[in-house]
This record gives sequence, structure tokens and C-alpha cells, in this order.
Amino acid sequence: MEYYGLILNRTFEVHFCRNGLIGIKVAGVIAALPQYTQTEYQDPKAFISRRSQKKYSGIEVCSDEVLKVDRSNFKLSFGDMNSVEFTAKKKWGMGPVPHTGILNIKLKTANRRRELILLGNQDGSAIARELAIKIGG
Repeated sequence: MEYYGLILNRTFEVHFCRNGLIGIKVAGVIAALPQYTQTEYQDPKAFISRRSQKKYSGIEVCSDEVLKVDRSNFKLSFGDMNSVEFTAKKKWGMGPVPHTGILNIKLKTANRRRELILLGNQDGSAIARELAIKIGG
């Protein structure tokens, strides 16, 4: 998940592709409701809406075609990334929404970064290590 517009958020499914990461929007705003205390929400896939699954049906995840489905979708090449860091702490404002921590991707563009909140139970350290290898850091 990623915050935008100060208080709004978008939920992405992020994939490792040959040349970088691709994020596809799989849900809109996630509200901090008591429903998220259920154990089923430990699975990151529990946050994917059925409607979004239909939108991407038949499209290769790592193709540029995915970027045309929703303007929020993004592609980050490994060459555009400077470093990655995982912080296993709770993100302020997330309330009871289960999340593992924050993956900060620093880009080579001046002072730009992407902050991805890992929903559910994920191995953020392993993700950060794999990404660091891909970007050469």
C-alpha cells in the first residue's frame, strides 16, 4: 500500500520483473476498520478486490499493457533505484490494518522515494535483500 494526497492510499500488488518492479493497483482506499483484526487479513492477497482481478485477467503482469489498465500502476526500473531499506515498524495512521513494516525505495532522481507499506504478514527483510541485489547495492 502507498499513501498519496496526504491521507488517501492505494493498494498495489508489486511484482519483481526482469528489469524492475511493477505495481498494479488492486484496491482503492483501505480504511482502518475493526474487520482487519481477523486472521484472514494476515494474507496480503486478502486485500485484493475481485473487481481488480477481473481488470487484469489475460494480461501479462510484467508487460507495459498493465500500465494502461489503471493510471496509478507504476513501473520502476532497477537502474532508477539508488537503495532500499526495510523498517519493521508500524506505520502511523494504519490502526488495526495488519502490516509488516515499510519498504523505502530511494530513487536516483533528486530526493525522490517510494514508500510501500507491506500489508499482511510478509518477509520485508527478504524482499529488501532481494531488491538490493537487483539494484546492485
